[in-house]
Amino acid sequence: MPAKQLCIFHFNDVYHVTPPNNNAGGGAPQFLTVLNRERAHLPEGMPSTTLFSGDVFSPSLESAVSKGSHLVPVLNLLGIDASVYGNHDFDFGVPQLIQMASKCNFPWLISNVWEESGELLAKGQEFTILERGGIKIGVIGLVEREWLDTIVSLPPNLVFKDFVEIGRTLARRLRGPEFGCHMVVALTHMRMPNDEQLAAQVPEIDLVLGGHDHDVQIARDVDLGAPRNREGVAVVKSGTDFRDLGVITVDFDKDMKVVNVQVRHTQVLPGEKETPEVAVLLTDIQEQLAKKLQKAVAVSETLLDARSSTVRLQESALGSFVADVSRRAYDADVALLCGGTIRSDMTYQGEITIRDIMEIFPFEDPLVVIDISGAQLLAALENGVSKWPKQEGRFPQVSGIAFTFDPSRPEGHRIVESHLTCSKFENQAVDLAQTYRVVTRNYLAEGHDGFSSLLPHTTIVDDEAGLLISTIMRKYFLGMKMLKQMSHVAKHSEQTVAAHPHDGSASVQLAKEVEAQKQEKKKEFVAFDCVHQVRGDSRWRRFKKVATSVGKLPVIAPKVDGRIKRVDSGPVAQQHLEQDEGRSQSPV
Repeated sequence: MPAKQLCIFHFNDVYHVTPPNNNAGGGAPQFLTVLNRERAHLPEGMPSTTLFSGDVFSPSLESAVSKGSHLVPVLNLLGIDASVYGNHDFDFGVPQLIQMASKCNFPWLISNVWEESGELLAKGQEFTILERGGIKIGVIGLVEREWLDTIVSLPPNLVFKDFVEIGRTLARRLRGPEFGCHMVVALTHMRMPNDEQLAAQVPEIDLVLGGHDHDVQIARDVDLGAPRNREGVAVVKSGTDFRDLGVITVDFDKDMKVVNVQVRHTQVLPGEKETPEVAVLLTDIQEQLAKKLQKAVAVSETLLDARSSTVRLQESALGSFVADVSRRAYDADVALLCGGTIRSDMTYQGEITIRDIMEIFPFEDPLVVIDISGAQLLAALENGVSKWPKQEGRFPQVSGIAFTFDPSRPEGHRIVESHLTCSKFENQAVDLAQTYRVVTRNYLAEGHDGFSSLLPHTTIVDDEAGLLISTIMRKYFLGMKMLKQMSHVAKHSEQTVAAHPHDGSASVQLAKEVEAQKQEKKKEFVAFDCVHQVRGDSRWRRFKKVATSVGKLPVIAPKVDGRIKRVDSGPVAQQHLEQDEGRSQSPV
């Protein structure tokens, strides 16, 4: 019999507070029911702790509305003792994450990434120490560089240190006389190979509890329910989305050394009872989100046409606008979306609300970035126009490329001209052997809807690191609003300088700086570029202090610019040309 035992409850990567359907299982109210049941069934006197391995504030349709804040009160009811930051926790920027983390009743850890100022990223903690039943547990939080490199909202000049190096240093320190921990747990947000590397190279760590992967995984040949020999370090990942709970039992000998680790996986099955406290909270949250959906985020001076008869047959201003923003978001050469991405089958003009964005882009599969050849790219375009004039969802909406197609030609041979419009390859014909970086929906990258030509590809940003289109659009409009606010401050400050020419205050200098930068970068996507290019230097840090609720909404005026042209030969094409002219769509 072990001298002492400890139970660790672990979960990771949770996004949806309610199950997507009655057969899926999961849901925060149901998860807490299972968690509390497991706690109640522990042997009398056995201490426990609950740990979380990151990714919660995004992505989901609810998060696109609340910027993740609706999850904070839910997390605070779960009895979490410590967490590590995950990649999607940064989806709405570092300031928003800091604000949400500060409202949590548990610490957020990140032990191996620093900002230029010397502070840990997003004001995370380096480690925390838990004491349970006489057992002292040191907990650290480690992340991998791979996903850090994919997040455009992070400040620049971050200092990343190898997770093995930092893990070893902290584990030794926590075990040493300064803290005297009996056990060290690494909460990580990394892929399994990196977790295994950490476990293999840092025996001073007793247990690696990982996130980022969404499957139940236990590394180093540890079977579910089987005991673990202390000669190796167990690595555990506990599923996703409030559907899974890891239950880890740790045995200590009389010298308080870990001698055994046993892992059990518990599922939150469909039909599980709800914890009333969480269910009531979710009702309140849904009501708050419904109100936020009515909030206007921009004004469109031109008609945004989301009708299937437009987006599935021809270039549309809305499709081009979204493709442009998506391409800029990931600095890709080409954005390849499709008419089926755009839903609602309605037109919009004037104020655009969050509800409008959610109706137009309801899908929860994220954008991904892939490298493909020019031959693959052209084949994808051929697939996109292959079913015209049927209103198929595969019809392309693009950025960074322009093409002409002739629907009277056989399928697979309809693209009669194509050239790149992105700055890197501007006005160059598509080179079949050239590699192009393409942002697209994960659904298309997986080869669905006839886009098999996108396979195989080299993945640059995968579906775990990518953002939802609805989230990207929300961030874009927020960025435009910020620039409007800065412009307001600049104008006001110029007047102040005229009245007080010797005033050298920081606000005046900032206003000058912002206005000068705005003029330098005055181009089609100034808002998006500005927000991301200055995101981490001193100006970025001061932006959040100066931003105030200055009046007007950002204004957009997308238009059809001829990036998709149709050669109108043949009776079918001619008939549609006449229909287009009769529709007399407003230029957007």
